[in-house]
Parts: sequence; C-alpha cells; structure tokens
Amino acid sequence: MLVLRIPIRKSWGQNFIIDKNTINKIIQIINPKQDEHIIEIGPGKGAITLPLLDKVKKITAIEIDPLLSNYLNEKNKDKLIITNIDFMDWTPDFKTKKRIFGNLPYYVSSPIIFKIINEELFYEAIIMVQKELALRLIAQDNTKDYSRMSVMAQTFCDVEINMNISKNIFNPKPKVESNIVTLKKKKINLNFKEYEKFIKLSFQHKRKKIRNNLKNHIDKKGLDLLGDRRPENISVIEYIDIFNKYFF
Repeated sequence: MLVLRIPIRKSWGQNFIIDKNTINKIIQIINPKQDEHIIEIGPGKGAITLPLLDKVKKITAIEIDPLLSNYLNEKNKDKLIITNIDFMDWTPDFKTKKRIFGNLPYYVSSPIIFKIINEELFYEAIIMVQKELALRLIAQDNTKDYSRMSVMAQTFCDVEINMNISKNIFNPKPKVESNIVTLKKKKINLNFKEYEKFIKLSFQHKRKKIRNNLKNHIDKKGLDLLGDRRPENISVIEYIDIFNKYFF
C-alpha cells in the first residue's frame, strides 16, 4: 500500500477538498445510480471518487498527475479505472453517452468546458468552477457577466448553479470561492465548430457594435437586424437565429 506523501503541484491548479460534509453534499447533487459508469476529471486524492465508488458501477478518472494516478490505482481496481493523461488530450472511447463530473483546475476551466459541450458522448456535466466563471455560465444578455462563454454554454446546455463552495474547505486554500454547476445537454442541431467561430467573431471586440465584428461574415439583412447593439445585447436565441439564417 502506498503512503500518501504527494507534493501539491501549483502548476496544475491542485486544490483538494478536505471537508466531508461538503463532499457528501456534492455526491447528493451528482445523484449517482448503481448501474452507472461515470467519468471524472481530476480525482486528486479521491476525496469524492472513493465514496462515490460504492454508489456506481464504475468510474473512469482522468488524472494528469502520475503520482496521484499511481496512488488511486491501488484503491479499487475492479470499479475504478485511472487514466494518467491531461483531459484536454484524452479521447473518449466508450460507445454509450455518460455523465462527467470534476473539480476543474481554474487555469484551464474554459477549454475543458468547451470540450465537454462539444463532446456528444457526454449528456450531463457536474463541475466545480470558480464563482466568477459560474456567473458567466448563467449570465443573461444585457448584464456585465454575459460573454462568449455564456452564449456557448446556454446554446448547447441547460445551465444551473447547484451549490456555493467556500474556499476554506480546500487544501491549499484558493483565493476565490467556487460553485457546483450542472450542464445538461440540449437536443440542438448546430455545427459546433462553425457556431463557435461565429460566437468568437461576435465577441472579438466586446465594446464595439456587433455589426462591425460581423460585417464580413453575415449578409446585409442580418446586419440590419443587429442595428447598433453590442455583443452583450444579443440574446442566445437571437445568436442562434442569426447564425442559422445569415452567417456565411
């Protein structure tokens, strides 16, 4: 049995949950099923992973840290599959849609969320992110937090903040508070890559009129609909409509 003396890697954004009450509440939000195979991003020392194992059929955990991967490999080889890789480099190889959860490293949360949204094999994600990002995920048009991330997340998912997480229940303690957020995939027929390109163009100069950002990418009728508004003044429904009708 390995003795757990593993250095904390700040470069990987490692902050480990140490409060059992919070862990239990997170597991309640996950609401695991006995016949379920769940994917986890960044299991760390297994604070959520190990108690969750008793409530599911299997967990595949993606862990970038080789020392933590080796440690967790000793725990439950029948129900726990550890893959030592960066999640951004990992390709799902299962055939049925699954749920994914994880405490996302703050420095790479946005790329991970975009990957989850784009991956058809995930039908729901339950993620822990810093509070600032959680507010952007649920932000509505005409608010200060409304952003490219807001539009992308809400186009492809129903988004809900489930729980506030105090920074005091981590070791080491981060500088910011966190939230548990659920992303439930919508049934929507859009080309993700093309739509992502469209939204990125729309928000490339957030304080400028959106028609200036898109003048070379949508026709005149679409530009007229945008008028003098800025990117944060366009609702998610409008973005979808303009993309479908006028983007080229």
